[in-house]
Amino acid sequence: MLAGVVAMIALGMLVPLGPFPRIERAYIEQTFFERDGAIAREKIDVSPALLRRSDVQRRMPPPSWPF
Repeated sequence: MLAGVVAMIALGMLVPLGPFPRIERAYIEQTFFERDGAIAREKIDVSPALLRRSDVQRRMPPPSWPF
């Protein structure tokens, strides 16, 4: 059983991510962690609408605390 768990973890670490998770991770990095060019560094064609959405969302103020 332990060998199966280790094999699953190793496989999960070695298998490259597909394009959607990479774009999603880069979007979060660029938008919420304010790291410019994260989407461009992924070298995947994304729609200009996604880049505009990231810019708009970065300019918005943070939400108020609910209390």
